Amino acid sequence: MLNALKIGEVEVALATDNTNMIELIAVCKKCGLSKSKIVDKKKRLLITREMMSNPCEKCRSVEYEVVEKDIIDVLDDLASQTNARVEVISAESEEKKLNALPGFAALLRLDLKLNAKNKNLSGRLS
Repeated sequence: MLNALKIGEVEVALATDNTNMIELIAVCKKCGLSKSKIVDKKKRLLITREMMSNPCEKCRSVEYEVVEKDIIDVLDDLASQTNARVEVISAESEEKKLNALPGFAALLRLDLKLNAKNKNLSGRLS
């Protein structure tokens, strides 16, 4: 869903309030290059160690500053870049339709150009 949100295909991103997902961002202290991963909070220490043990791709340093960002904030930032919205659904609400999913869903935008092209094509086939 994050890739779809980045490229503007998402109209509404839905997330439960108990996703337990974060983005870990490791910024090289020497050159400023950053790398990030979306992880479960339970695996934060393991993934942080893994990220810090790999040298920077640019300068080969292994000194990083690691920042955590809540997944809802990540979704909000991406949504603001493409005029999408983020709706957070309480896991305790009666609308528990996201419980079968990993806590995320998206309502996609209709691509009017593609839709028109498909109508033209289907008209030619009939």
